[in-house]
Formats: sequence, structure tokens, C-alpha cells
Amino acid sequence: MLAAGLSSRMGSWKPAVDVDGIPMIRRSISNAVVSTNRIILVGGYNFHALKQLAGDFSQVLLVENPDYARGMLTSVKAALNYIETESFFIALGDMPYINNETYTLMSQFPFKDALFPVFEGKRGHPVLVRSSIFQAIRRTPDHLMMREVLRDCLVSEINVDDPGIHKDVDKLSDIERNREKS
Repeated sequence: MLAAGLSSRMGSWKPAVDVDGIPMIRRSISNAVVSTNRIILVGGYNFHALKQLAGDFSQVLLVENPDYARGMLTSVKAALNYIETESFFIALGDMPYINNETYTLMSQFPFKDALFPVFEGKRGHPVLVRSSIFQAIRRTPDHLMMREVLRDCLVSEINVDDPGIHKDVDKLSDIERNREKS
């Protein structure tokens, strides 16, 4: 789970922002932890505060990415040395509305290299990837995105009934808008 950025569009540090009475990162972790026995939480900016917010989850391994300012892919790369499973989710800490059922459904679905959830015809997050693409991730320049890594991969899709796969929180107004739709 990636939570290393500066939160520059938010105006305050995203992981600590209140989402329905819970810090955003705790809500994102709680939704994901249902279907996995370990979450690698990658932080960068404000790493010590992230430890304070998420350090009490026994399933969370905190990893610091000192290169976070070079791009999100550096956070994915920082996690690779700690992944011990055949497949793993790349989830974003600023997506607290993903249903835990989505993680469970995806983890039970057969796929080759990568699996995206789809809601109303549009791909979202998290993405589930095979550890067999580690080398492709490592070779990709830091300033690029995972979509460039996945261009040469066999990508599958699974339809989910979860609008949360599209709801990232970049501004405080995103939280209010999602509250109104609930």
C-alpha cells in the first residue's frame, strides 16, 4: 500500500485526514487487511507520523522509501524486497472507499500477470500482480508509472460492484462528495 507522497493537492497530509471518523490510511488498511495476512505500507514524506498512525496493525510492515519524490514507482520498487508471495496487490493509501469484498474477490480470480477491477466499464484500483513481473518493475525508469510496466504484460479484468475502485481522495472536497453519495 503506497502512502509516500507529499499530499500537495490536499493541503494537509492525506494519511491523517479524517474519513468518517477514521484516519484515511487506517480505513484503507482495514479494508485491505481482510483478504491478506500482510500489508507492506510504503511511506516517504512524514514517515514517522505514518508509523504512529499505522504501526499498531500487526499485519502491517512499514517500509520507508527515501526516493519517494522521484515518483510513485519508487515506492513499488521499495516494497519488492519484502514481498514473499506469488501475487500481491498494489493499493493506494488515498483510496479508503474500496470494499473489502473487492480484495477478496480479486484474490480468488485466476489471472496471468496482472488483474484490474472494473466498475461500470472502467478500470480502477487496486491492481493485483504476479511476482513474475518483478524484473520488469525494476527495469522501468522511476519517473514512469505502473501502466508502462503492464503494457507488455498479460492483463486481466474482473467486474466488481464497487464504485470505491475509482474514488481516490486528492482534496478535502472529495471526502465530502463521497459522503453525500453514500
